Amino acid sequence: MSSKLQDKRVAILVSNEGVEEIELKGPLQALRDAGADVDLIAPEEGDIQAFNHLDKGSKFTVDRPLSEAESSDYVALVLPGGV
Repeated sequence: MSSKLQDKRVAILVSNEGVEEIELKGPLQALRDAGADVDLIAPEEGDIQAFNHLDKGSKFTVDRPLSEAESSDYVALVLPGGV
């Protein structure tokens, strides 16, 4: 694991309606591999459904609802594409 982003917090903002799995999973893993603490943020708590084109993929648990997220807590924001 790299430490380039050690002690850095990054937000990934997604919709509860779905997200393209490859556009979430790749950046999420790359950020974690670089040492970042990553929060998956969505408008509502619970799980979000990822998709592989139009097919359902994995589910991911929201770490923090948007109403509780403060921009000052994060050094970067990732906006993965949707379906």
